Amino acid sequence: MNVVPKKANSIGDMYINFIGSDHMAVYYFEYIWTMELLIKILENSSKNRARIIFCLSVLNDLYYFVLDDSDKFSKDEYWSEFRKVKKLLYPYSDKFYDGLLEKNVGNCC
Repeated sequence: MNVVPKKANSIGDMYINFIGSDHMAVYYFEYIWTMELLIKILENSSKNRARIIFCLSVLNDLYYFVLDDSDKFSKDEYWSEFRKVKKLLYPYSDKFYDGLLEKNVGNCC
């Protein structure tokens, strides 16, 4: 996956609109596997800064999205799947990094 810095935003927008809707902040169940693929790409991108930024940006955005397929699951199944995805994406969210920052700032002073 070759990501040119100038095109990272537009590629991210296309990806998000492929697996869900950026305007509605939703993703579809059948594309959750692509989030796992992005994580694998990120894990193997140590030499490509643009690709790292692209993956982190998209994964962070998706952390705040919701699963749109509520009509395909029972209420319990829906929340179970939603929580799994939140847990998967949390280490790539700004919420995770904010927590680390607060923890480290609190320890230094």
